[in-house]
Amino acid sequence: MSHNLAANKRHRRAYQARRKAMGITRRLPKTLRARLVAQGTWCQRCDVRHGETFHHLKPVSEGGRHEASNIERWCTACQTAHHAELDRARMT
Repeated sequence: MSHNLAANKRHRRAYQARRKAMGITRRLPKTLRARLVAQGTWCQRCDVRHGETFHHLKPVSEGGRHEASNIERWCTACQTAHHAELDRARMT
Protein backbone atom coordinates (compact mmCIF):
# COMPACT_ATOMS: atom_id res chain seq x y z
CA MET A 1 0.00 0.00 0.00
CA SER A 2 1.49 3.34 -0.98
CA HIS A 3 1.90 6.18 1.50
CA ASN A 4 -0.96 8.14 -0.10
CA LEU A 5 -3.42 5.25 0.15
CA ALA A 6 -2.47 4.58 3.77
CA ALA A 7 -2.93 8.26 4.63
CA ASN A 8 -6.35 8.29 2.95
CA LYS A 9 -7.39 5.19 4.87
CA ARG A 10 -6.32 6.75 8.20
CA HIS A 11 -8.15 9.97 7.32
CA ARG A 12 -11.35 8.08 6.44
CA ARG A 13 -11.24 6.09 9.70
CA ALA A 14 -10.68 9.28 11.74
CA TYR A 15 -13.55 11.01 9.89
CA GLN A 16 -15.91 8.09 10.51
CA ALA A 17 -14.91 7.99 14.20
CA ARG A 18 -15.68 11.72 14.58
CA ARG A 19 -19.07 11.32 12.90
CA LYS A 20 -19.90 8.31 15.08
CA ALA A 21 -18.92 10.24 18.21
CA MET A 22 -21.33 13.01 17.16
CA GLY A 23 -24.09 10.44 16.56
CA ILE A 24 -23.97 10.79 12.77
CA THR A 25 -24.02 7.49 10.90
CA ARG A 26 -25.10 6.40 7.43
CA ARG A 27 -27.19 3.49 8.70
CA LEU A 28 -30.30 3.45 10.79
CA PRO A 29 -29.97 1.71 14.14
CA LYS A 30 -31.43 -1.81 13.98
CA THR A 31 -34.04 -1.06 16.66
CA LEU A 32 -35.30 2.02 14.79
CA ARG A 33 -35.35 0.17 11.47
CA ALA A 34 -37.38 -2.67 13.04
CA ARG A 35 -39.86 -0.19 14.55
CA LEU A 36 -40.30 1.61 11.19
CA VAL A 37 -40.75 -1.68 9.34
CA ALA A 38 -43.40 -2.76 11.85
CA GLN A 39 -45.38 0.45 11.23
CA GLY A 40 -46.18 -0.57 7.67
CA THR A 41 -44.70 -0.99 4.24
CA TRP A 42 -46.65 1.52 2.13
CA CYS A 43 -45.04 4.66 0.77
CA GLN A 44 -45.94 7.57 3.04
CA ARG A 45 -45.70 10.04 0.15
CA CYS A 46 -47.90 8.48 -2.55
CA ASP A 47 -49.62 5.74 -0.48
CA VAL A 48 -49.69 3.53 -3.58
CA ARG A 49 -46.47 1.54 -3.77
CA HIS A 50 -44.47 -0.33 -1.19
CA GLY A 51 -42.03 1.87 0.71
CA GLU A 52 -38.62 0.37 0.02
CA THR A 53 -36.46 3.25 1.22
CA PHE A 54 -36.22 5.34 4.37
CA HIS A 55 -36.32 9.08 3.67
CA HIS A 56 -35.00 11.65 6.15
CA LEU A 57 -37.31 14.67 6.22
CA LYS A 58 -34.37 16.78 7.40
CA PRO A 59 -31.22 15.36 5.80
CA VAL A 60 -28.45 14.07 8.03
CA SER A 61 -26.07 16.42 6.20
CA GLU A 62 -28.16 19.34 7.48
CA GLY A 63 -28.30 18.14 11.07
CA GLY A 64 -31.20 15.69 10.79
CA ARG A 65 -31.11 12.75 13.15
CA HIS A 66 -31.95 9.06 12.87
CA GLU A 67 -35.23 9.44 14.78
CA ALA A 68 -38.67 8.10 13.96
CA SER A 69 -40.06 11.65 13.76
CA ASN A 70 -37.52 12.51 11.03
CA ILE A 71 -37.92 9.39 8.85
CA GLU A 72 -40.64 8.23 6.48
CA ARG A 73 -40.88 5.17 4.25
CA TRP A 74 -40.96 6.12 0.60
CA CYS A 75 -41.03 4.05 -2.56
CA THR A 76 -38.08 4.27 -4.91
CA ALA A 77 -40.08 6.32 -7.43
CA CYS A 78 -40.97 9.00 -4.86
CA GLN A 79 -37.42 9.08 -3.50
CA THR A 80 -35.99 9.50 -7.02
CA ALA A 81 -38.54 12.18 -7.94
CA HIS A 82 -37.86 14.12 -4.73
CA HIS A 83 -34.10 14.15 -5.31
CA ALA A 84 -34.60 15.13 -8.96
CA GLU A 85 -36.69 18.11 -7.76
CA LEU A 86 -33.91 19.09 -5.33
CA ASP A 87 -31.30 18.85 -8.10
CA ARG A 88 -33.42 21.04 -10.42
CA ALA A 89 -33.88 23.61 -7.63
CA ARG A 90 -30.11 23.73 -7.02
CA MET A 91 -29.42 24.33 -10.72
CA THR A 92 -31.71 27.36 -10.97
